[in-house]
Amino acid sequence: MIYNILVVEDNKMMNELVTSALQSESYVVTSTYFGSDALYQFSKRRFDLVILDIILPDVMGEFIIRTIRKSSNVPIIITSSKNKDMDKVEYLRIGADDYLVKPFSMNELIARVESNIRRSKMLPQVTESISQLGNMIFDYRNHVIEKKHSKIALTKKEANILQVLFMHQGRAVSKEELFEYVWKRPFDHDDNLISVNIHRIRSKIEDNPDEPQWLVSVRGYGFMIQKED
Repeated sequence: MIYNILVVEDNKMMNELVTSALQSESYVVTSTYFGSDALYQFSKRRFDLVILDIILPDVMGEFIIRTIRKSSNVPIIITSSKNKDMDKVEYLRIGADDYLVKPFSMNELIARVESNIRRSKMLPQVTESISQLGNMIFDYRNHVIEKKHSKIALTKKEANILQVLFMHQGRAVSKEELFEYVWKRPFDHDDNLISVNIHRIRSKIEDNPDEPQWLVSVRGYGFMIQKED
C-alpha cells in the first residue's frame, strides 16, 4: 500500500534528509518549508501522516496542529530541538501523536512513522459509542460499564482497550496492536501494562474473573472479546 506523508520543515538540509529517507522506504512525500503552504497542501489532498517542525518562519506548529485536528485524525509526529517534558506533554495534549527530539536518526524516524501509520490504520473511525454484550452495556465515550443496573467506572486506558477489542469482536487482537494503539508507542515486549489492565477489566465485567467468559486470552498472541451465541 502506498502512503502519503507531508513533511513540514524549514531547515533545508533536514527537510531533504527526511524526505530522502522516507522516499527510500517507498513513501510518497510532499515537503514544504512553510506552515501556510502545509495547511494549503493538507486542504488539497489526503495524507496518511504529517511530520511537523514546530518552529516555522510563518505559522507556529501549535496553530497547524489545532487546524488539522478540526477536520482530521491523521497522525502527527512533532520534530523539535526542545527536549523538556513539559514541551512534549503540551504538544501531545493539543493533538500530536508522537514527539521526536532533534537530532534524531533516520532509522528512528522511519520506525516512528511505521508505528504511527500502523496504529492509525488498525481501526476504523468510531461511529458508535455504545456496545452491548450479554448483560453489559459499554459506554466508550463516558468510560462506563453498566452491568446489572449498576454503573462501573473505567479508566481511560481500560476504555481504550475495550474499544479496540469490541471493534474486533470475535477476532483476536495481538498484544503488539493493543499496546501500540492504547499507549501510542512501539511495543517493547514487556506486557505487564497490558496484563494489569486486562486483570482490572475482567474484575469489572466478568462474573468470575479467574474463568473469564467474555474477555479471553489467546495463548501466545493476545486477547479477544467473545461474540454472543
